[in-house]
Amino acid sequence: MSKLRRWWQMLTGMGTAVGLLCALICLSVLGGLLPQLPGDPGAQSIWQKAVEARYGRITPLIRSLGLFNLFKTPLFVGLSLALAVDTALCAVRRASRKVGPSVANGRWWSHAGGEPGTTPGWEWLRAASAVIGHLAAAILLTALVARPALSWHEQDVLLTPGDEHPVGNRHELVIRTGMPNPVHRDGQLRDCRVPLSVIVDGTPVLTETIGIGHPLSFKGITFHLRSYGPAVQVITPRQKRFLPFIGGQSVEIKDVDITLRISRRPEEGVFFVEARDAGGRLIGSGDVADGRQILIQGVPVVLHNALYVKLQIAHDPTFGPAIGAAATLVIASAIVGLSHRRAKTRLEGEVER
Repeated sequence: MSKLRRWWQMLTGMGTAVGLLCALICLSVLGGLLPQLPGDPGAQSIWQKAVEARYGRITPLIRSLGLFNLFKTPLFVGLSLALAVDTALCAVRRASRKVGPSVANGRWWSHAGGEPGTTPGWEWLRAASAVIGHLAAAILLTALVARPALSWHEQDVLLTPGDEHPVGNRHELVIRTGMPNPVHRDGQLRDCRVPLSVIVDGTPVLTETIGIGHPLSFKGITFHLRSYGPAVQVITPRQKRFLPFIGGQSVEIKDVDITLRISRRPEEGVFFVEARDAGGRLIGSGDVADGRQILIQGVPVVLHNALYVKLQIAHDPTFGPAIGAAATLVIASAIVGLSHRRAKTRLEGEVER
């Protein structure tokens, strides 16, 4: 047998496909265990702080290996392309070789009808595994094709403490956020934990604390904490509300014909408040400490530091079937490959005799 033919049989063999598929599954599991770099540039800095706080000194090593962006690494993309090419070559090989000569007895035999040298038990197992493998491949392909139609996700759902948000098009399912708990290390905000309640038909059914890399799942719906940021809680006689600092360092609130412009001074740990009347005339301004009450034309106002959060809500009913089908395909392919190897060994033994 020429070297070229050996290389061709190795590239189009079952073992190569099984090896590539196993490698992709292992990488996919690893990518699911490690928090992946978010696509939102605004969330990447917060994600970076949370990752450094979680993995510590080994963070640079994991980053250098590309494991935080694994599904876009040349290794994962290359293995995916190699598996696709190997599958196509295997299909071409099988289509071009319907029958082959049997070196054991000099007769022609059909690949579909069984291989010489296999025992009835192995032949039955090989045939059953081939059928199961084809079904698993069909389920996997169906799941991949149906995924865009059946799955959905909501990106960057901004919530402040106490906010409620309806999930998808299921109006009976609502989530409610609690007060985020900041995690400080070395005097800096490194992470955030926020209680999340799932409410069905007005009744809370589940409450768990989520964080970056620690999502909550409920009936196939996954809630991921993507990012968080500074907000201010404003308490006046008429209202109690949270205002996120989005796209800038100041917010406005109107109460009793007074407009407050609130800015953050994080390096000093205070707010700078500017008050104007209904005509836009300046009433007064100054620094206000966190939790301190001030009077503006007799109206008491209290400011508190707070956080807002951004969630990603995803529903993918095809994920479970796809993973199960992929695992079944690997097992079935391994059994078929083992039976082929056993048949080849028996044939070589008969030829020697």
